[in-house]
Amino acid sequence: MWINFVKMHGAGNDFVIIDNRTGIFRGDETLLFQNICSRRFGIGSDGLILIEAGERTHFRMRFFNPDGSPADMCGNGSRCAIYFAHQLGLVPRQDITFEIAGRIYRGEFVSDRVIRLTMQPYRHLTPAVELKDVIQNDFRDGIWVEAGVPHLVLLTDREMTYRDIMNIAPRYRYHPAFKPMGTNVNFVRVERGGVFKVRTYERGVEDETLSCGTGAVACGVFAREKLGWASPVVVEYPGGTLTVDWEANSDTLYLTGPVAPVFEGRFQRETFEPPESGLA
Repeated sequence: MWINFVKMHGAGNDFVIIDNRTGIFRGDETLLFQNICSRRFGIGSDGLILIEAGERTHFRMRFFNPDGSPADMCGNGSRCAIYFAHQLGLVPRQDITFEIAGRIYRGEFVSDRVIRLTMQPYRHLTPAVELKDVIQNDFRDGIWVEAGVPHLVLLTDREMTYRDIMNIAPRYRYHPAFKPMGTNVNFVRVERGGVFKVRTYERGVEDETLSCGTGAVACGVFAREKLGWASPVVVEYPGGTLTVDWEANSDTLYLTGPVAPVFEGRFQRETFEPPESGLA
């Protein structure tokens, strides 16, 4: 069976997107999704997105990490999903609604390939006083918030290397303080001109991604609450730039950034199906 897909990225954060309105996938094909996302043996991506018919919204989105686990939200993936849904004729350019993990989000086209999301109100997961006991001395401050998914933001004065990230981030990602769900980890450095330089380690990917939409939102919360910055906040990632803005006296933040189609293709499901164990 041939299955069509589109490969897209939002500021370097890349996804395989599939029109699942006919029910090709149930959503529990964990090993299959792992194989599709594999960069060595599959199509390769930071996640897989299923687009389905919406009951309360223009469409429903289901997101899966490269390890096959579902996630409650993906900011860059959602922006790519909106673009793809528009190509399918499912959404207009303004006042777009979609559902993921039971929550309704809104979006709009700013230009042909720039999309703005209205995020759900964020919430703090750990009080700052308790977090001080967790954060190591080489980081000046931090917050842990839910911005669709949990994010730890750590403020640093030094430029983090990939080796630094892979040595440090897993300690926080699996730290007992963040159980049972674990956390994404964002390393933030403030540049001249009020720009955030950010590098993010994502759970489910278990690696650095070139950008992270929900991570950018969490960084926006940090800039607003810890540094007293005004809206908007520019967040620069290795893969591109995202912008976070908000209205005064509101916990609702907005995420804006580019999306880009990479290629279209098709694959046979059998190619990525896990082999039979052969056990009786």
